[in-house]
Amino acid sequence: MLLYIECKMGAAGDMLMSALYELLSDAQKRKFVDTMNSVFGNDVQIQPETKSTCGINGTHIHVLALDAEEGCDSQGSASHNIDSHNTDLHNTDLHNTHSHSAALCNPAMSQDNSHGVHMDDYVVLDHDVHTDCNKHNHHENTIHHGHSHEHHHYSYQSVRHIIEHLHIDDEVKTNAEKIYEIIGNAEAHVHNSTLENIHFHEVGSLDAMADVVGCCLLFHYLKPDQIICSPIHVGNGTVRCAHGILPVPAPATAEILKSIPYYTGNINSELCTPTGAAILKYFTSSFSNMPPMAIQNTGYGIGNKQFDTANAVRVFMGEKYTEQNMDKSNVYASDEILEISCNLDDMTGEELGYAMDVLLEAGALDVFFAPIYMKKNRPAVMLSCLCKTEDRDKFTDLIFKHTTTRGVRYADYTRAKLNSAFEEIHTDAGIVRRKISTGKNVKKAKLEFEDLRKIADALDLSIADVRKLVRD
Repeated sequence: MLLYIECKMGAAGDMLMSALYELLSDAQKRKFVDTMNSVFGNDVQIQPETKSTCGINGTHIHVLALDAEEGCDSQGSASHNIDSHNTDLHNTDLHNTHSHSAALCNPAMSQDNSHGVHMDDYVVLDHDVHTDCNKHNHHENTIHHGHSHEHHHYSYQSVRHIIEHLHIDDEVKTNAEKIYEIIGNAEAHVHNSTLENIHFHEVGSLDAMADVVGCCLLFHYLKPDQIICSPIHVGNGTVRCAHGILPVPAPATAEILKSIPYYTGNINSELCTPTGAAILKYFTSSFSNMPPMAIQNTGYGIGNKQFDTANAVRVFMGEKYTEQNMDKSNVYASDEILEISCNLDDMTGEELGYAMDVLLEAGALDVFFAPIYMKKNRPAVMLSCLCKTEDRDKFTDLIFKHTTTRGVRYADYTRAKLNSAFEEIHTDAGIVRRKISTGKNVKKAKLEFEDLRKIADALDLSIADVRKLVRD
């Protein structure tokens, strides 16, 4: 079973959790809510509700925590306007003045508790400033409070200590700890520190932990065979921090997203948070456009921010089309390819031919020339090299090395294609491969020319005679 995650509006922890929640059966949904509302005790409670964006219904899971974060405006400045509260979401009992033990901030202080951690010992965290100094939410939404809390920091060790003592499946705890290791290493890199010495602010709060644990629990319930994610929209603009204004994505988020395709777009808001980025990085096997799928279920995780674009993380659960089932489907196979092109007006035909051979031998999908006219009516050729997107740098280097161009252009394409397989035909003259191409209601067959030519050369026959020999 394939799970595809569409992040055209970013990736926040609560939106991911809400989208995955929608894929569950009714019984699984009840089990998930009950589990999440017990595993952290009364210090963290979740509350799913139906929400819409641009007319599309989905789910938003509110995470209510005793150390709940202060809100931020679109540029990250702290917001404490009590009149802007969503009062219907607040349990007054959760927001009365309270104090907690600092034992969970320092595992060494809680060694006497050999039987586990009690959630009513949690410290209260005022985490309006992220570890990398960004005043941003790990949640896409904001929950505002008309009161302040004592400010404590959670170390990486204390976060692990909390997770390890949760009464939940070991697989879920292990995955949550590894996600925090990803976040911690990113924070350590940004601050030129070490994993052991960093202290989390916002991403180490109880509601952030609930997002991480909740997503891990949902993946545990769903058990997809493969998880693919789209390139991630991280948003644009800036966020305000204690030391100034920083660009989106925040430094820790950018560090986590290394080697992952993402883009900024034109929405001036932070759309991808460190928590969301780390969850996707840990669970996702690849980042690409959606492959052909037979969709069985779709989920929408809705955020609170209002944009012209539907503010949701969308997930798809279904069967991925394979070469075995493609013939029975109503779609063709598809993949993403790259075209690298350049204009050349100062190379000989022989040099162009050599460059083509080099590119083809290196594994290019195709190489071709087209006659063009450049400025001052100079006759020239346009070289086009088709390749896999991941081979961009390799073929760019080859084109610069073997042609006279000083620049190349890139164009991404989605390619519909037939699935192909070879069969061998044994003849008295030798073996000839036949390429069988199928897809939808199409089936084609073609003899490999190079095999025909070898037999023709060996027997001093024409290609037509060899074709007849093979057919007979």
